[in-house]
Amino acid sequence: MEHVEPASAVLPLPGPQSPLYSCAEAASNGEEADADACDASLCSQAPFFSAAEAAQGWLDTHPGGRVFPIRQAWDLSAYRDYRDRMSALLGLDN
Repeated sequence: MEHVEPASAVLPLPGPQSPLYSCAEAASNGEEADADACDASLCSQAPFFSAAEAAQGWLDTHPGGRVFPIRQAWDLSAYRDYRDRMSALLGLDN
């Protein structure tokens, strides 16, 4: 990742009770996970927002969820394996 616009953009992540959390947790633990189901969940359950304040509605409907600045979310262990695989596939550096 090189640049995010706006700089205040955030990525919300569901809490531990969410199926998406289970996918990310399995991936970070090196366990087998249904990649297609996890990708579908990730894209629809964790949209980008321009700022933490803009994500408030999402947080209200996802108890236990949190928002992270994009760079911080990119570095979370739950995404590290996915990030590294996609970067290698696309020929990108992290």
